[in-house]
Amino acid sequence: MDKSRHYLDLLDRARCNGDWSEIPELVRKMGKHSPQRKCLQLTAQAEYQLAITSTGLSQIVAGLKSASQEATADPEDIFQARICLGWLHWTLNEPELALQNIPKDICKVYKDLGQGEGRQSGWSSVCAIKGAYIRGDLQERTENFDEALTTYQSILSHIEKTLSTACSVQEYRVWTEHLLARYCILSNQIMKAAIDKGREIHPTYATLAPFRVWADLWTSTSKARSVGATNQSAKYWSVPRRRVWQVYYDTVSAILQKGTSYPAVAQGQSMSGNGMSTDNARYLENPKLLQSIELRRVEGIYEDVLLREVPFPKANEANVEVESWADQVMANWRVISSPSWLNEDLGNGGKEAVTRSILAILYRAATRTFHSTRILRHLFIIHTALAEFNLAAKAFDTYIELVSKGRARVEKSGESEVGLDDDTTVLRTTAAGIQMLCFYGQRKQVERAQEIATVLESWLEKIRSPSDPVASADDNPADLKNQHNRPGWPVSREASAVAHRSLGICRAYWARLTYETSSRPELHSKAIASFRMALSYAPADKDSGETHYALAIILAETRDIDAAIDSAKRAISFCTRNEEESTQLVHPIDSEKNQNTRVLFKAWHLLAFLLSARQDFATAIASCEAAYELYSDLLETPEYHNAAGRLALSERQYITELKMSQLVLSEILDGPEEAVNACGDLLGLYNQLFVEPEASTAQAPAIAVSSPNGTLSASQTANGTIRSARQSLLGRSKEAVGSLSRIGHHSNHIPITGETSPGISRDANISLIQNGLTAEKKYQPPHHLARQESKKLQKRQSRKSIASDRRDRGPSPNKSSLASGSEDSAQAIPLRVSNLKRSSLETSRDGSTLGDQTRGPEEVGVAVTDNASSHQKHPASKQTEPSRLPPTTSHTTYRKNQNLAPDFPKPPTSESSKAPPVSSHSTYSLPDPIYTSADVNRHALTLLTRIWLLIAQLYRDAGMPVDAQGALSEAFRQAQSIEAAVAAAESSAQALSSPGCGNVKSVTEVWADVHAEQAALHLQLGNADAANEAYEKALGWFPDHNAATVGLSNMLLDYYDREEPAVKLTKSPTGLPKSKPVLASLLTSKHAEGGTDHHSPGADESPTLLSRLAARDRTNGLLSMLTKSGRGWDDSEAWSALARVYEQSGQIDKAKEALWWVVELEDSRPLRDWSCVGGF
Repeated sequence: MDKSRHYLDLLDRARCNGDWSEIPELVRKMGKHSPQRKCLQLTAQAEYQLAITSTGLSQIVAGLKSASQEATADPEDIFQARICLGWLHWTLNEPELALQNIPKDICKVYKDLGQGEGRQSGWSSVCAIKGAYIRGDLQERTENFDEALTTYQSILSHIEKTLSTACSVQEYRVWTEHLLARYCILSNQIMKAAIDKGREIHPTYATLAPFRVWADLWTSTSKARSVGATNQSAKYWSVPRRRVWQVYYDTVSAILQKGTSYPAVAQGQSMSGNGMSTDNARYLENPKLLQSIELRRVEGIYEDVLLREVPFPKANEANVEVESWADQVMANWRVISSPSWLNEDLGNGGKEAVTRSILAILYRAATRTFHSTRILRHLFIIHTALAEFNLAAKAFDTYIELVSKGRARVEKSGESEVGLDDDTTVLRTTAAGIQMLCFYGQRKQVERAQEIATVLESWLEKIRSPSDPVASADDNPADLKNQHNRPGWPVSREASAVAHRSLGICRAYWARLTYETSSRPELHSKAIASFRMALSYAPADKDSGETHYALAIILAETRDIDAAIDSAKRAISFCTRNEEESTQLVHPIDSEKNQNTRVLFKAWHLLAFLLSARQDFATAIASCEAAYELYSDLLETPEYHNAAGRLALSERQYITELKMSQLVLSEILDGPEEAVNACGDLLGLYNQLFVEPEASTAQAPAIAVSSPNGTLSASQTANGTIRSARQSLLGRSKEAVGSLSRIGHHSNHIPITGETSPGISRDANISLIQNGLTAEKKYQPPHHLARQESKKLQKRQSRKSIASDRRDRGPSPNKSSLASGSEDSAQAIPLRVSNLKRSSLETSRDGSTLGDQTRGPEEVGVAVTDNASSHQKHPASKQTEPSRLPPTTSHTTYRKNQNLAPDFPKPPTSESSKAPPVSSHSTYSLPDPIYTSADVNRHALTLLTRIWLLIAQLYRDAGMPVDAQGALSEAFRQAQSIEAAVAAAESSAQALSSPGCGNVKSVTEVWADVHAEQAALHLQLGNADAANEAYEKALGWFPDHNAATVGLSNMLLDYYDREEPAVKLTKSPTGLPKSKPVLASLLTSKHAEGGTDHHSPGADESPTLLSRLAARDRTNGLLSMLTKSGRGWDDSEAWSALARVYEQSGQIDKAKEALWWVVELEDSRPLRDWSCVGGF
């Protein structure tokens, strides 16, 4: 009995290990010691014959069948015999007989074998897996896919239980690989069929179960990757392992890209093949974390197998599988990098780590491809996403070079090029590259974009578009039919629209940077034409809103305000429609395509700027609040507390800029005191949106105010204690503010000391401002065309911040109603705007009363009138005709605004005019760059500096210079922090003068901003010498600074206008009366005689006169350069100062021309610079 059991074990082990040469001898010994196991002996002999030969198999069927039907046979032997019979018929291609012998519920039959005294043998386990595989394969051949899936699924639980102990058994591993391979491929095919038919996929645990078991099998044995199958198994192995990993990756990718719920894993489920242990509770609590880990694990294994097996291609070949895999990797990355995925969903490193792993994958894929334009496209995108714009530009240049040469070869030979992108892809990629160079590059990069735009124009001329379709298919040349990758093949209208939009963006950017003043109008005209051409190609495309917005920006910059308003309204209309039609746009942070939300936000903000240019400030505030509503849930709902982690850096900057615009509007409508009260909301919003930047150890020098009683620091309170900056600036009592303000107004000097203020807080947030600020008359520097204090159009019943007032009145009005232009559009304006009282008469600076006009609730705008009788003239300006003076923003008359609720064009609703469905070539937008922590810190500090400078300006406008100095000290400290951070990374003059990553302001420009505001504050307090020194410092840091150039020029012109009675002329060259200013007499004489303006110093001229002439000549040089540059060509203050220079130089015609340009600029001047909206 012992020998019988011994030989039975040996036979079972030989069969499991595939040692078929030992089977005949073991069967002979089994016949000697266990003659009653006749069925077992015949089964083993049949399996031996199946393994070593394929002939004579039909002769053993009858004997094996009769043995399996004996009543005295062992149940386990019968089970093995039936599986062997099924195997025989399957080999003999007799599917019906094979299905009759293999049990239908094979797993249940196998389990019943172990209910007796003994246990199942190892070969019985192998037979169960083999039988399930054969039965499922036969069901697939007859197209019974659902039954085959059920058969495979029934045996999966058995494999999971026995995998850890039996994976070293060769035949077990071979047949398990057979079954899991078929199971995985079939599961993937069923999912693809559902996707192709447009059905939603609802993956369950069973969807990924075979793949996960396959991964466990792959990693549980060291031979799994390169196992040498026996001759028997090699005959039936028809699916390469690489194919299984490919379908595994396709399946997890489909689940990710479709956004369906991720199949959960039961607690304790084995996932060792994917490097995971689901005993860890965090995987169960965060399914996305489990999904990302499994995706990257499968991605890594498939990459390893693929690159190891695929050779380098020949020059005339392409590795399609490698390139397709790279496309799939990029498609997955676009989903993972969307706002719906957070850093904590991706494990250590977050999105940046995942993006860098994708970059490494692409470079490894490039080692198995030859001049692949697809790989270069992806490299360009990934480098852009990592904020490596120089490397992205190199990849893009290489792409353009390969595409240009490939297209030239195709045009010359007439044959298609292997691996060359189709025209649609080329247009979209080129458009994205041009935008990247413009958005994130400097002058050199924009100039390169201009060169590529010229190439793109030539391509567009050659590429046919469906806008001019052929009459019939016969009109196409024979060699162009069915060859979509050849030049000349019609491309989609959407691709043509994207290409023309990129051309418009490129020209608009180059117009800002070009040194050729004469070419700027032409560039603007070409940009507008390109945008209109893009709209003509795809007027109802889902991206038309973005094109309308870009068109509105360039129209606004060229001061075509009415057309810009119309384009902005159209952009809002299209974006709102897209938002309503999109089922995924539930919330901006949950949308995988949030570009629409960003464009809609910027369009509302731009509309506010345009309405402010038309003096319709009330409706402008309503537009700002409509924009804020897009992110209100994120910013105000408690569960969305991590706004900094859920929004891109650009979005956070847009929202902060919007809040700053609201403050400026609040100052215009309610006065600077009300705007000061809302500064706490602005800094609180900044703290919510940005992680607090690392503060430098450097502190700002305390800017003090000299008074008759001594010097008070800006951070010192009324009782003499040192408080934090936010307390000293925004927490004063009414009496303290009033006293300090009076001190500031009576002081004549602002000494800048080298002492530091130990009480300055490094925290950006500030407490709410107390009410009751004293009203002071706003100081306006002489000869300065800056917007003066706007007359308060209406008074609120209570002083509230914009945000608190919006919260008090509940949700904002319907945005569509605001844009619809219906009869009840006035109700769409927020209550704070529409329920306005009739404003009382305002008093001008000289005490005269303005026109006796009152306004109803709907009259919320201020208009530019032709009557400028009450226009404020500069004290030293020459008298000119009132009708020729440029209107400023401090208008003294009101009229009813006709654009209170502008009509927004509604998109057509007919079926024929509806937007086409989104194609596979949906408009591609550049990814959000993932900046390094240092770059994010620099962006945040730069924005914080601008916030403090705005607060300082508001305090200055409110007549509170001491508080303005405190805010200026905070800006000074932030500028020091920026400089220290940049110097720590790269200590060089070029690093300080160059813009940072993402075109953030350079250190020199930030310092120029601070010193320019400091100069304005000095000037307000009457300290001209300190103001002049501050302006000189600003220009020393940044020579092209607008405010510093204009401010210094005005001071120099004031110095030139100053009369010097000590100067005496011994001879008057013109014979004019002595009462006329000597310099004016000289200039008038030269101008009348047709002479030039070059004044040759003579012996009679005093040093003071020469200094005055030098001041005027320097002003002429400064302003001429500024007004010719892209920074100042539309600066009305610069042109006004330049008009003074022309007037003082006797160039009256040029002065008139400049003043008329000032009138045009001021008539369409927004509340802030157009760049504050956010660009294209």
